[in-house]
Amino acid sequence: MLSLRSLAALIIAAFAMIVPSPVQAQTVPDLFVAAQGGSSASRRDVPARRVRKARLNLRALDAASLRLHLFDDVQPVLTRTKIKRASVDSLVWVGQGEQGAQAVLAMSRGVMTGTVFADGRVFEIGLEPDGQYSIAELDPGAFPTDDPEFEGIHF
Repeated sequence: MLSLRSLAALIIAAFAMIVPSPVQAQTVPDLFVAAQGGSSASRRDVPARRVRKARLNLRALDAASLRLHLFDDVQPVLTRTKIKRASVDSLVWVGQGEQGAQAVLAMSRGVMTGTVFADGRVFEIGLEPDGQYSIAELDPGAFPTDDPEFEGIHF
């Protein structure tokens, strides 16, 4: 016959197997990881407030959500809203995040480019000659306006 102590231990063990344990949160993968070496990003034709280099973690594109570590102060987590695979070696990844963050990332033959809108700013992602990627915060004030200038004509 079971002792009172054994019976209590058996009930506790049975209860522990019935009650679900808390689910472990999965970490969101980072699309960009630290750059190799100390080389800086190459000179750009497009005006930028700041630029940094990074390597690409391609496996992050397979996840439902990913983190874009653009800069230490800008790291939006985006959830994939659409993915289109035009061929075996090309895709377009579209995602949205909190506070209006959006990204469109296009990859063809292992080369990615993209545009990210986050925190009221615009970021551009492009390939560097050394095979790493540059992440640039664009300076919209440095772009020329679309309005033509006419001398002597007043509207």
